[in-house]
Amino acid sequence: MKFLLISDSHFHAYKSHASILEDGSNSRFIDIKQAWEEAVKDGWGKGCECLLFSGDMFHTRGVLKPSVFNEVFKLMAWTAERMRIILVAGNHDMEAFQGGHTAIDTFDGLANGNIDVIKAPCCTMVGDIKVGGIPYIHDIDEFKRVFVAFSNENTPDITLIHQGVDGFGPAGMPDCGITVNFLQENNGGMIVAGHYHDPKVEGRVVMCGAPCQHSFSDEGSERGYWIYDTETSKRQFYPLYITPEFITLDGTEKKPDIAKGSIIRIKTSDAKVGEKMKEKCIKAGVGSAVVVLERKFATAHDKTIPINTPKKMLIDYLELMPEYSEDKGPLLALYEKVCG
Repeated sequence: MKFLLISDSHFHAYKSHASILEDGSNSRFIDIKQAWEEAVKDGWGKGCECLLFSGDMFHTRGVLKPSVFNEVFKLMAWTAERMRIILVAGNHDMEAFQGGHTAIDTFDGLANGNIDVIKAPCCTMVGDIKVGGIPYIHDIDEFKRVFVAFSNENTPDITLIHQGVDGFGPAGMPDCGITVNFLQENNGGMIVAGHYHDPKVEGRVVMCGAPCQHSFSDEGSERGYWIYDTETSKRQFYPLYITPEFITLDGTEKKPDIAKGSIIRIKTSDAKVGEKMKEKCIKAGVGSAVVVLERKFATAHDKTIPINTPKKMLIDYLELMPEYSEDKGPLLALYEKVCG
């Protein structure tokens, strides 16, 4: 049997880098919706019989616009016409981390029972495959306790979780304490995780990743979906290229290589250079372009200023910053006037 694996869609009517289309819909919401539809169409065409979703269907925890929910409701019904769906709640889907209501509860039992929402740790059968799920648990020690007890009691073939896994997060992400070894030592099946947005696989643990980029922190990383074939134990990642990329430019590119619809951030210390690059991007048909002005602190950071009197430290700082050479006299005069 083949399973389609998706996670972290983060459906939302985003304000940043978004526009309102002629029909009143939010452009970034439509991007995510199209990514979902593409993944389902591809998975269905490749023989997937069930979609497993590992959390964070929605983006804003405890706050959900009717326009977003209504469209996602229709999207789930459309998906359920093609394959069965099993959902677990991520931290963004929850109203509170102590359990209770989630934003995906209403989907449970829809489409003639073709959608299952796992509201508490439990298992369900998909053909002869036992699929289990554990909704997001905020306390890591509590998650570990629940995971071990659940795995020992149920011995699932596939377990859905929405938790960070050490080594699977973005660069600089501190360890959370859940390791691949811990998951594999306490569960003999496939573990399908959501939470981190980069796709990755190690051993029997798959981090689904997100179907599209959501912010500049996702820049440069692939987004898409997985297909897991229980017959061959093969896990295959399929990237999606239909959604906008987040791209940072430094203002030096004469002819930036960017795709239409991309979301561009131009980092430069020169406002005029930034605006010219922004004009080029807009003419190229990007979805959004912003200029981020950066001040030149590199020289001062590379050297140290000895502790001394405030005036002497100011003089030393101005010596380190070439761009202030012409203003050194007036700045010192201003200091004398204000602080002398």
